[in-house]
Amino acid sequence: MATTPPTVTVDLAADLTVIRPGDTLLVRMPSNAPLVQLEMVANRLRDRLPDVEVLVIAAEGVDVYRPNGE
Repeated sequence: MATTPPTVTVDLAADLTVIRPGDTLLVRMPSNAPLVQLEMVANRLRDRLPDVEVLVIAAEGVDVYRPNGE
């Protein structure tokens, strides 16, 4: 019997978040999010942002770390 994977929506506001190649994207999810959901979000973002380091952690919010200090 096939199971339907959980659905996840990630909203990024273009005027608030600019993600560039070489950036590290930190995605904070609710602390009670199942591991399968964290992995699914990480994999989808990695597929869509191949030149960005993606880190998904159990907390809320999204940040971008730019190592060159811009």
